[in-house]
Amino acid sequence: MKTLALITLLMLSLSNILFAQEGQTNSKVIYDRDAGFPGGQAAMDQYINDNLQYPQESIDKEEQVVVNVMLTVNPDGSITNVFAGQNDFPLLAAEAVRLVKAMPNWEPAVMNGTIIKQQVFASIPFILKH
Repeated sequence: MKTLALITLLMLSLSNILFAQEGQTNSKVIYDRDAGFPGGQAAMDQYINDNLQYPQESIDKEEQVVVNVMLTVNPDGSITNVFAGQNDFPLLAAEAVRLVKAMPNWEPAVMNGTIIKQQVFASIPFILKH
């Protein structure tokens, strides 16, 4: 159903939230490399454009929103703990979670030369083109 809605790729952003590792007292953790989608932002934009399935009910209601999804990228690059949080668009939130869970493994984060897990946020835009 790619033709039902085009994603505004410029609205897509990936932001990282930094969590302290267990036992650390610093409120900000600095990574050598943050976790990221393989191929970078352009590849993630293309993945979303190719795989997003805008729910027909949401299209009929003309629902448009950017759904922020929290996920954990494990040291092996696998994605777990995918959560969209509370919002007024449960069908769009469910689709955003489905889309993120189906993503290929990410490049894991590195801190002090060690590959670690990291929690990140991905923003999934649902924008209708009229």
